[in-house]
Amino acid sequence: MTEESIACESTLLFDYPHYSYCGELFVPSIFDAGPFEKVPKGFNAVRIPLDGTMRSDLNWSSVLAAAKQHRDNGLKILWDMDLGLFSRLLLPLSEESQLHALRLSLGHFSTEIWPEFVDDTLGIALYRGTADFSRHFPWSTELRAFLTHHLANYPDGNKDELTRLYCRDCCAQYLGKLVAGLPGSLQPYLLLDGSGYASLRHLLQILHRDSWERFFLAVKGAVLPITSLGWDSTSLYGNLGRKEIPSIASSPALVGLCLPSAVACYNLELDAALAHLQQSGKPYRVVAEEYLTAEWDGLDELIVIASSINPLLQRKLQGFSAAGGTVHLWSNRELPLQK
Repeated sequence: MTEESIACESTLLFDYPHYSYCGELFVPSIFDAGPFEKVPKGFNAVRIPLDGTMRSDLNWSSVLAAAKQHRDNGLKILWDMDLGLFSRLLLPLSEESQLHALRLSLGHFSTEIWPEFVDDTLGIALYRGTADFSRHFPWSTELRAFLTHHLANYPDGNKDELTRLYCRDCCAQYLGKLVAGLPGSLQPYLLLDGSGYASLRHLLQILHRDSWERFFLAVKGAVLPITSLGWDSTSLYGNLGRKEIPSIASSPALVGLCLPSAVACYNLELDAALAHLQQSGKPYRVVAEEYLTAEWDGLDELIVIASSINPLLQRKLQGFSAAGGTVHLWSNRELPLQK
């Protein structure tokens, strides 16, 4: 065996949203288990939990022994670092000593584990829990007062919805601080349970990619038209679960829906557009406005909320049209955009 083939066999690369292994597409099927369970057939990766809470002694030797065995068996690893986020934090989000302690856990991982498993690591999950961050949010007097003041500016708004978005933004900011010191090639994950959302729009608001730019998501509770892993569900990009999930078999989405930046301002139009797409039965993909240019590959048509058009978005839509795509403006009915 040549040195070149050996190097190829040990290289796992991530180029959002796909993995490649030895130059071939690698779709992760991750066994959602503790480190000491036997991985059933049909999985090519395994979740390995680590205790990184403030009370942990960071002694992961027994877990690492199991991880090495999984690696020797040809499995890739998704590390799942329990940091106590967010319901089991001992101190408010504003407490710098707590943030420093959690960063030490991640720093310990980066120096003691990452170098040995770099070629076999899918990434590291920093949060596993509900996608509704308001349920177990660690309120402080200052944060509660700020939210109360914020809601006073929206007397006619949906206060529950605005509260969820506020808590998401606070948690996203905190997670952003935590990942700032991770190696650039180590992909952070969030494992989000969206089972409690009756509205697809509400869930898409929470998962808006502009809030989670640095993270790759695994979402439980629904098969979503976004770029994410499926958690106990199928996805084009891979899945996480305790039972083998058949690969998704469907035509690629040729229709996209542009998700505006200020989602809450366009609720009625989004509800109508999503209902239309779901009733059509055709596969579709939701693309955040900020990432439209980078992610419109493969789309022939794009639906855009008419009232969300701004000068920057207008230029992006002109580019999509110039590339041969068709844009439809949505205002309770589809209207073609003049090229």
